[in-house]
Amino acid sequence: RAEARTSLSPREVLLRANELAYTDTKENVFITMTYGILDTRTRTFRFARAGHEPLVTLKQDSESVRLTSPEGIALGMVDNNIFSIIEEATLQLEEGDLAVLYTDGVVEAMNEEKNEYGKQRFFDLVVANRQLSPHELIEKTLSDIEAFTRGYPQHDDITLVAFKVLAPAATVHLPADQSQRAANS
Repeated sequence: RAEARTSLSPREVLLRANELAYTDTKENVFITMTYGILDTRTRTFRFARAGHEPLVTLKQDSESVRLTSPEGIALGMVDNNIFSIIEEATLQLEEGDLAVLYTDGVVEAMNEEKNEYGKQRFFDLVVANRQLSPHELIEKTLSDIEAFTRGYPQHDDITLVAFKVLAPAATVHLPADQSQRAANS
């Protein structure tokens, strides 16, 4: 966050963050992440990946997801001479587009038989539920993972971020707990 204050380039922010992580991180410790800037006026999403999972996008009327994965290495693994291969991508978004970021813990969630939830199951779930709000899609995904794993302990975090491009001046309906917080602010 401190590095983001001085640059509007996701690539530059990750280059600076890598310098710090490489200097201050123990060997065999690394950080994967995606850092992006969503511009709601121009409907663009500029982002860079540091060894993280690809960005999943889906057009409103599409039956398949699109994966965008600009080049990148996890933070703290190598110095900037090598890390500088990191690329930045910009996506032009349209009304109805859905975008999902996820950690590998989502697709690597295992059941007791050691079967992974898997990318295809996750992508199929996103396509089948693209009409849901981002909040509802995340809840549906977490419920499906829980049903798949049947409570089997996970070895990695499960994190999801989703957003959908709304029509201009569209009304946003927050979940009850967020609506109450917004009203009290």
